[in-house]
Amino acid sequence: MNRLEQNISLIVGEKNEKEFFQQFFEKIYMHKNNDMVFSFYQKHHIPIIFLDFDKKNTLKTIKKIREIDKKVIISLLITDISKSELLELLPLHISGYLKRPLVKKSFEELFYNYILVDLNILEKNRVKIKPNYLFDTEQHILYDNKSSQIKLTKHESQIITLLSLSKNHFLTTEILEHSIWEEDSYIYDCNNRLKYLINSIRKKLPKDSLINKYGLGYQLLCESY
Repeated sequence: MNRLEQNISLIVGEKNEKEFFQQFFEKIYMHKNNDMVFSFYQKHHIPIIFLDFDKKNTLKTIKKIREIDKKVIISLLITDISKSELLELLPLHISGYLKRPLVKKSFEELFYNYILVDLNILEKNRVKIKPNYLFDTEQHILYDNKSSQIKLTKHESQIITLLSLSKNHFLTTEILEHSIWEEDSYIYDCNNRLKYLINSIRKKLPKDSLINKYGLGYQLLCESY
């Protein structure tokens, strides 16, 4: 079984459980309880989350996350759980659970569920910007080669989205200008504004991943993730 090299995980559990998860994930963030998970997730958008199941606030935490992200993979770490509690969690799209003490075979079964269902959905919305950045075209989030989120302005996000969806084709300056500034692009010369925006984006992307050719426009070197 391969490790999830392109993913990082947020795990609420005990310190001694970190070693178990290091078999499968390249990078792990550990928390002692669920209280700080939502605020941490808002900043970092971790793709896979394991929450410690407690009757007090697990449901509340998942609901808050689902309000802003329907596709993040959420699983539970449990000691015990009743059928009625599981039924209550089902509408929130829980991807399964691991029962303590943790064993490799149980995780492998959960892992294959991720491969068949959850990761397939998640990755349809992601493109790899060569050589090693990721962009989520649905949530408009850019990740660097350490899976950390790079802050984008509204216009920067629009440009990267347009270019990443163009399937490695060039987009003319006219198309980009009109997409960003709409009717203003017909009235005013937006070329300098576009150049300034492109230069700003290039500082946030891998070197030479955003190219331009005279008469053709701009192209982002990317591939399906």
